[in-house]
Amino acid sequence: MATVFGLEQGLVEAGRHPNPPQYQGKLRIIKGTFTTTATPGALGSGLITVASGDVVVLGLMHKDEQVLNGLQTNGAMGGAATASIGTYSRVGNVFTAVASTRYLNAQSVVAAGQNAIAATDAQNFLDVQTLDQVYIALTAGGGGSYANGQTFKMAFYYIGD
Repeated sequence: MATVFGLEQGLVEAGRHPNPPQYQGKLRIIKGTFTTTATPGALGSGLITVASGDVVVLGLMHKDEQVLNGLQTNGAMGGAATASIGTYSRVGNVFTAVASTRYLNAQSVVAAGQNAIAATDAQNFLDVQTLDQVYIALTAGGGGSYANGQTFKMAFYYIGD
């Protein structure tokens, strides 16, 4: 029987220390919620109008932080509504997609339900951020607007230092 080490512990055994978020960092959570409405509320109220193509910024991650996974739940957004979760960069008040479907790719939110986020290799489980900072955001799709009075909730787990 042989004793072998996984990548991170192997680095430690070899005297090379990985970045704290990639080895034994602290669990952190981005929580994001909103309720759809025909008339948006004040900034910070969580009452927003969401149309296809809109981007809803939910949180911020920094370089070397590592994605674990997450969960999103939603009310019946109706029509052909979809939701994608990915990364965006920001210059001033302009957000630009880096990878808008990185963690969840156009999942149906027509009916009330839930979806796992970053739960597989294809959804970039254990992904390490390489930019100084990226915003985690939902991109609405499917044409039309999300139905009024519906709630979206997300918990996105990652490791920081």
